Amino acid sequence: PKTMRGYGDAIVSRFPIVGTTHLTMNWGGKDRWWERRMCIQATLAVGAGHINVFTTHPSKIDVAVQAPQMVEFMRMFAEPRILTGDFNLYEDNPWFAETHEVFTAQGYDDAWMAAGTGDRATFPAGTIDPAKRIHRIDYIFHSRTPGLVIERAVVDTGEVASDHCPLFADYVWDPSAQTAAPASSNADGSLLREQWDGVQSLGDLRAVIAAGRPATQRQRLLLAQAPWRIGGRYGSRLCGWIIAPLAGGYTVWIAGDGRCELHFGSDRADALAQPPIARVAPGTALYTTKEGGPVSDGGHTGSAQWGKYASQRSGIIHLRAGERRWIEALHVTSNGREELTIGDNLAIGWQLPDGTHERPIPSARLSPPDDAAAVPLWDPTIILDAGGDRSVIGAAVLAASGRSASGAALCGRVAWTQVEGPGSACFWDASALSTLVTFSQPGLYVLRLAIENHALSAFTHVRLQVASPLAAAPIEHGLA
Repeated sequence: PKTMRGYGDAIVSRFPIVGTTHLTMNWGGKDRWWERRMCIQATLAVGAGHINVFTTHPSKIDVAVQAPQMVEFMRMFAEPRILTGDFNLYEDNPWFAETHEVFTAQGYDDAWMAAGTGDRATFPAGTIDPAKRIHRIDYIFHSRTPGLVIERAVVDTGEVASDHCPLFADYVWDPSAQTAAPASSNADGSLLREQWDGVQSLGDLRAVIAAGRPATQRQRLLLAQAPWRIGGRYGSRLCGWIIAPLAGGYTVWIAGDGRCELHFGSDRADALAQPPIARVAPGTALYTTKEGGPVSDGGHTGSAQWGKYASQRSGIIHLRAGERRWIEALHVTSNGREELTIGDNLAIGWQLPDGTHERPIPSARLSPPDDAAAVPLWDPTIILDAGGDRSVIGAAVLAASGRSASGAALCGRVAWTQVEGPGSACFWDASALSTLVTFSQPGLYVLRLAIENHALSAFTHVRLQVASPLAAAPIEHGLA
């Protein structure tokens, strides 16, 4: 951090915590890197099953951008899921309805709206006149999981321990009531993403695709949103089929940190033969500065920031129920300072004829190109093993492992550090999963292994009881 701050996020549980990780959230294109907001996760062992709990504290002016990131993050973990936090989401904010719908349209209920009683306002706490406590900015959302039942939600307006009043929710959960997830409307439910490193313009990207240059990497995505913060100076393509669930008029959006455009047609040839239906390009934003002046830049949005430019939104597109159309997004990362602040990103969303927003578009509406069925799915979930706690003599070989939930090896930044110990621990290579560590004196040491994989981070610890080599091999009297 730029300066040390006095706040953070935490999950405290009376149930055993069997796993944890966290998401470092992107923000809306403003240089506030010293306030990295998080969404942290913990898997709790509850009875015969597990519940995934999340908590967060997004920025007031970026919560609309960060809400879709939380939904994407939570999709990586099994249901049931419960999300809590100070969302800084005031109900009189112009972006309240859109942001709230990010959760409710993706399978989550607002706990207070589902079972709330009494006063719903949580901020500010400690006012003598309850009428001055007028804002609801603290929320609990839960997945609509069979067997997870909310009994009540209430705001405690009693003893003041914070500038917020605490929000409580009581749940009953029966793991045996969970059923298999319903089948998707199509079996594949993904889009193909391809990346070409070193590409710096849309023209160059079209040229390398036309020339048949092999992609640097390929993966299928279960959401119309690319992984973000994975690097700079590359071009990418996100393509496949999209299936309309209803008959009527659709509106489509695109968001991305650099130049990007979205093509739409009956097949790939038809889509590319027509002008893009939406794009992110240099222009003037729909919002203004605090002084009311225009905001113009080289063309970039935050992750899933749908409303920055008018050009991001298509006109009305009429489709029949079940109709399949080809979508293809071309994207080149920005190469300026914004790449350091908002991160590389790309996402596609739409609005259904009944007014429902699906932003980004979920897997139930997607199908990959016919020749991409064997391309592996992108799986960012991190599972770390630093090895078991043990006793060693003088030094130790650390043989850790990291993988995704699917078993794929991780690509990410590794860091070993010392947390506790009577002396100092010296790592042969602190950036390698497997390395040698030596110790300056005997005693109990706690070492931390951390890995950052794209926008996700995870860590674990190992405890080593270190004995002196001399103490471990006593010398018999009279012998050298």
